[in-house]
Order: sequence, then structure tokens, then C-alpha cells
Amino acid sequence: CFLIGLEALAFELPDTLKLNSLPEKFSIIESSLLIATEENLTPEEAWQQLKTPHTIQKKVTVGFTSNVFWLAITIQNDKSIVHNCILEIDNPQIDWLYVYDVEQNNAITQLTETGDKYLFAQRPLLHRNFAIPITLAVKETKTILVKIDKRNSSLTFPVYLWSEKAFHEKSYSENLSFGIFFGTIILCLGYALMAFIFLRKALYGWYFMLVFTSATYLFTALGYSFQYIYPNVLDFNSYFRVYLIASLFLFIAKFSQNFLNLPKYQPIIHKIINAIIIALGFLALCGAVAIEFMTRNGIWIIPIINSLMLLGGLLLIYGAIRSFSHQRTTVVIYFMAWGSLFAGYLIMTASEFGVFPVEDLPVNPVLVGSSLEIFIFSIGLTYQIRKIYNERNLLSLSMARQQKELLKAYVEGTEKERERIARELHDDIGSRLGSLKRFIDSKQRNVELENQIDIICRDVRTMSHQLAPPSMQVSGLRQLVQQLTEETSKQTGINIEAQYYDLPDTMHGETVHHLFRIVQEGLNNIVKHAQASEVDLQFFVHENELVLTIEDNGRGFDTSKNASGIGLQNMKVRTESLNGHLDISSQPGNGTHIMIRIPMPNTSVPM
Repeated sequence: CFLIGLEALAFELPDTLKLNSLPEKFSIIESSLLIATEENLTPEEAWQQLKTPHTIQKKVTVGFTSNVFWLAITIQNDKSIVHNCILEIDNPQIDWLYVYDVEQNNAITQLTETGDKYLFAQRPLLHRNFAIPITLAVKETKTILVKIDKRNSSLTFPVYLWSEKAFHEKSYSENLSFGIFFGTIILCLGYALMAFIFLRKALYGWYFMLVFTSATYLFTALGYSFQYIYPNVLDFNSYFRVYLIASLFLFIAKFSQNFLNLPKYQPIIHKIINAIIIALGFLALCGAVAIEFMTRNGIWIIPIINSLMLLGGLLLIYGAIRSFSHQRTTVVIYFMAWGSLFAGYLIMTASEFGVFPVEDLPVNPVLVGSSLEIFIFSIGLTYQIRKIYNERNLLSLSMARQQKELLKAYVEGTEKERERIARELHDDIGSRLGSLKRFIDSKQRNVELENQIDIICRDVRTMSHQLAPPSMQVSGLRQLVQQLTEETSKQTGINIEAQYYDLPDTMHGETVHHLFRIVQEGLNNIVKHAQASEVDLQFFVHENELVLTIEDNGRGFDTSKNASGIGLQNMKVRTESLNGHLDISSQPGNGTHIMIRIPMPNTSVPM
């Protein structure tokens, strides 16, 4: 609450309020006697002061006060029926509240004794605010005296007189609107919690705590916490609000630091705010340890806490402005969100200063501002999530490009090494074997030895041809595969069938090269391990993909244990270098089926 000026008027006893001429809801401050006293008077003493000509105060909304306030109002039932009224003090945080009936002979009878320092069940009506039922017989006139005591704290107390029906209708509407509001808060909490769990970002954890603490503070400030959560716990309500305010600033600061990325853009401001957070944490700890001391000296400790929070808030605003050039959208969202909440508090403050009556506000502006703030920040966090995913996508694309370049370098290096080995086998080992054969022929003819040398020469020549790049021998995938299958069948006796369906007439040379090597590696694996007698190769186009299948009737294998051999890994690397995918299906005793799918390549080399 905020300290405002007090209007001083000459003493004049207000007119009696006649129910027949009153609306369903009526603010009675204008029609009541009101005094503030430093000492704790008895009801009789206060009533005498109220009746004695003196300067009295009206339209009172105060900040920190050490005074006790007394209010007197006279009501007359000029209706022809018994009338039930509700006197409501619209502040659920009053420590002590006493209501008296002043009879015509000035005898005073206590009607109600309640407040924050009493159990919730002691209230005349179980309502979040203080509501006192008043029954007036036909033509009866009553003077009600109210004592409001909330010393050494902030205080405001709008007082209304309701008809019983209007009060209950108002309460139902309030509970419904607040229920919708807090239900929306729960959805936002779920959103923030899921974002924190899946993204593992501190920003969303701090936002969750900020929204949770804000909602808890509003729930408490509206009187619902005392009504529903701890109705049988005395004194806790007052201290709980103080710690909620301190916690709220802490979470606002930590969320803002992360949302604005102050450690990166404004590191000095970030460190100063951290120092303020530590100071507030120290004061909160002192308050928890020395509650009596904090309560007794709250008149000067609370302003220190408020000053620290104000300084921290100004630093956050300054940091946001300084970082605007680096993150325009983020800063705009930040100011829009807090601006909405500030506007709500500004409207409420203006009404408390008397710019316009509180009862003229159709809704609570603070709740509206809080709703807008949470909604805007939710949009901002969604924007942050999108930013994170965009950054991750860019990183994934960059990693994919790097991986493709590494695969390409690996394949090119492998091909160069194969070419070098093929050249060595052909030029060096082959020529030396030929020289050895001629030497043996010249010295001593040995047919068996010559046959072995011929076999070795043929194997070396075959290996040299296999290792050499396919372009060294023939061009076109069909010709390469046909030559490979014929040679393999001739050497091993395995029946190999190759079939081609709807292949393009031309294909990129690199694609031809990799597909040939994949087929070559697959046949080598079959020859070495499968013990197969039949192999079926198929090339076809399906849904803009070139599909190659290699199937044999060999002994098969367990793919969960033996799918990481060098041959299969080489096939997989070459497939991935073409942006393709390789699937292996095999079971012991049932052969093996390999499917390679690659995007339909650009055509440039004859098939």
C-alpha cells in the first residue's frame, strides 16, 4: 500500500445512512467518522473522541503506520422488513479487527473480534475478507464502531456496506474469476516446467519459480492462502507475505538476468544484482532467525529491503536498455511484460490516491497486469525456444556438412590408397613375380612351382583390378556390375543374378563409383562369410529413390552381434556419403538381405 495525503475536515457528524436509498454496494468512508490514534484506546474513549469536535480524517489509505484507526457509521433500516447487511473491510491482512454496537445510551457491546492474529474459523463469515453481518429490525437505527489495528505495517482499508444478496453474488463472481486466473497460472507453470525438463535451461526453471511465487503471493494477498491452506496457523500469514515478496524479487532478478542474458551482454550489472540478491537473502535469513527483532524494527528494516529491491529493479531496466542493440526482440518483450504489470499497479495506486474510487474499477488491475505479464513472457519464452531450436538446427546442419566432408575425405583417401596398392601390385609385385618365373625357367624347370606362380600372378592381377578405380576399366554402372558378377561367379561358382528396373540412362560418376564399391564389398562379404550358392542383385527406382538390394541364401547371422564388421561399415560409410540409408535383415540359417536407398541422383554419366 502507498502513503497518501490525508484530507483534514472540520468536525461534522455525517448523516445517518438510510438503507432504502442506498445501492446494493456502498462505500461508507465518506459517510463515517474516522480518526487515527497513536495510543490503544478503549472503545468508550474512542467513541468520545469521535463525538468531540476535532479535526477528523477521511479517505484514508496509508503506508507504514503506527496508528490505530477507529471508524463509526450510523445505519437506519427505513424499509418495512427486517434487513440483513454485510459490512466488508476489503483488506484480508488486518492484524486485529474489532466491531462494536453503540447503543443509544452510549453503552458499547462487542459484536466481533477477529483478524490475522486469530484462527480463520473465528471470523463471523468464512470469507477471504473481513465480512461482518448486521441485522436491522424494521425502522431500527444502529451505530457501528470499528477498530482497525495493523500497526508497524502498511495499511489500506476500503469499507463497504452490502445487501446480503449482492455480497454473495459478488463473492461468487470473484471466486469464479480468480479460479480462471489461477487455472491459467497452472497451465503456464506446466508449460515452464516441461520446457525446463526437456531443454535443461536455467531460464525456464527461474520462470517456473517466478510464476509460482507470483501466484502464491497473489493467492496470499487476496486472503485465499489463510482461508484454504493454513487456516489454523497463527502469525504465519504476516511473515509469509514478507518472505514471498523477497523471494519474488529474487526470482524476478534471476529470471531477468537469464532472459536478458546479462552475464554475456552486461556482466558488471549482472554482478551488482547478484550482490543485491545476496544482501536480501541475508536479511531474509536474519528475519527467520530473529523474528521478534525484525517485527519490532520493521519500520526501518522494511524501507531498506524496499530500497534494495528498487535499486535492483532500476539496474535490470538499465541492463535491458544497454543490451537493446544486441537483442531487440527480447528487450521489447521484456518491457512489454513488465510494463503491463506496472500499469496494473499504477492504476491501483492512482485509485488509492483518490484519482478515482476503487469501486469504479470493473476488475482488479493488478490481476489483469499479472495475466498480461505472464502471457507476454510465455510468448517470449516460446520465442526463446524457437531460437534455441533454430540454433540447434543450424548446428546440426553444420555438423552434418562436416560429417559429409569427413566421409568424403575418408572415401577419397581410401580410394587413393586402393589405387596406390593396385599400382604397387601391378607394377612391382607383378613384375617381380614375372622375373621370378623366368629365373626358375632358366635354371630348372618345375611345372608345379610354375603353376603356383601363375596362380599367384593371376590373383595379384585380379586383386589389382579390384582395387583400381572402376573408371580405369569400363564406364557405366551396368557394365561394371556385369563384369564384377561374371568374374565373381567364375571364381567362386556362386550363381549371381543382377536385375535393373527403370534406372535412368545416365548417373553422376561419383554415385556410380560408390554403388559399384558397395556391390563389390557386398559380394566380397558373401564370398568370405555367407557360404551362399545364390545371390540376387536388384536396382530399381521407388518414390524418387534409387534402391539397391543384395540378397543371398547363405547361413545368415545375428545382426545384433555381427553387424559392425569392416565390410558392412565400409558399405554404410559409402551409403551415407550419398545421403542414403542402409538396412540389414538377417537371421542365422535364413540368409541375408541388404537394402540401400539413396536420393534419386542427378544424371550425367551413362548407366
